[in-house]
Amino acid sequence: MNLRRSFLCFTFSFLSLTSFHSVLAASTPIASTGVPSSSATTTNIIFPPTCFLSNSLVRASFLSTNTKVSAGSDVTLAGTIDNLNSYPISDLTLVARVVKLQKRAGSPYDTATDTVDRVVPLTGIYLNSKATASFSFTYHVPSDLPTGPYRVDLFLNGSDQFAIGGNEYLDAPLTTYPLAVTGKTTQTSFFDLSTLKVNGIAPTAQMLSTISVPTATTSVSVMNIYGVPRSASVTWSLYSGNFINPSALVTSKTDTLHLSPGTKNTVSFAYANFVHAKYLLVGKIQDGTKNSLFSLRIGRSDVVEPNARSLYLSSFPLLVGTASIAGCLTQNYSNIVATTTVNIALTAASGASLWSGSFQEGNFSSYPFQMHFVPASNLLQSMTLSVNTVDQSGKILSSSSVSYMCDPIRCAGLKASSSSDILTYVYVIVGILVVLLILLIALKKKKIPPQNSPNIGNI
Repeated sequence: MNLRRSFLCFTFSFLSLTSFHSVLAASTPIASTGVPSSSATTTNIIFPPTCFLSNSLVRASFLSTNTKVSAGSDVTLAGTIDNLNSYPISDLTLVARVVKLQKRAGSPYDTATDTVDRVVPLTGIYLNSKATASFSFTYHVPSDLPTGPYRVDLFLNGSDQFAIGGNEYLDAPLTTYPLAVTGKTTQTSFFDLSTLKVNGIAPTAQMLSTISVPTATTSVSVMNIYGVPRSASVTWSLYSGNFINPSALVTSKTDTLHLSPGTKNTVSFAYANFVHAKYLLVGKIQDGTKNSLFSLRIGRSDVVEPNARSLYLSSFPLLVGTASIAGCLTQNYSNIVATTTVNIALTAASGASLWSGSFQEGNFSSYPFQMHFVPASNLLQSMTLSVNTVDQSGKILSSSSVSYMCDPIRCAGLKASSSSDILTYVYVIVGILVVLLILLIALKKKKIPPQNSPNIGNI
């Protein structure tokens, strides 16, 4: 479907960075490697009692007022995003889903909830701690969209596998916006999700199916409420993990559908190599300019595979002093007990290692972590924070990363420093103190009055 997406504005207001404070002392040792003396030194690791997830402290609201639109026209959607966390969030993507609502009776389409479109209007978003950003983008309403009430669901996804604002795979939006669409047709084709099954079993709540074998077949009916035969295409896309991410695409295929008028046709997707713990299957019908799509999570209950649920720096840019790397690991529930090595690295844009560390942990379902280090110099540069989990055999189970861009606006007014600069400042201050002390002593001696000679009697 041809969509015209123009980005009108995306401005940021930045507040001062706030330090991330530890809450629990560490007793678990960690290893630190690749740490040059001029870069950073690991000090300790702590394990907070809860996972520090950005999701609960990122808010958004729409400021637009144009809720009535015509199919085929453009609508401008604007609003603000608030980061209430004490740390910046970086490398974010704004995602908008348009959903048909269940409002009117009398038509088969009006009784079905149907996601009719998904667009990505903004990428590479950075939002400082305690800061607010305004956004605005233009959405082109599909010309084949039938008349009815719709809703725009907004999500803020991390660069990799992180749900930063809202949760797209759980259908829990960051914020919503109503759209009343006036179209030229009441006919369409769409997925009837009441017929969705995996290996013959309907998914549980939140569109989740659990399997214990590497082979699975997903089937669902496509409803055609046109009064004439209709041709459409259905595309299946399977991703590793929980997100629609091009880098995580496992496989895809497209089939042509020939739909009889007023009937249901069953379509299916089979895959025989479900080896990871989590997958996301996306089905999409393209019928003219209108889409119908759904996302189904498929999980292996017998595969242990930890992954990062959140990952972030306590502040950015990194200045001399104590900094923190923190995040949360999750693991699917399983009877298998395994030891996982967690490797965390901070890498410069040039590929040079700025810092790295690791720790080990056994079977868990939710595991927060925080690592402290002391930068010996101001690291005023772009960098990538990455984490991977490795099993006992050395196999990488999962990996995720977050990019931090040190552009002129973000790093303006800051000066790179080195350990030699710091020593110079210390020597200068000590020298000044010594001079002041000498002057103070000299001044005190000058102000002491002369003593009178004692009276000594004659002999």
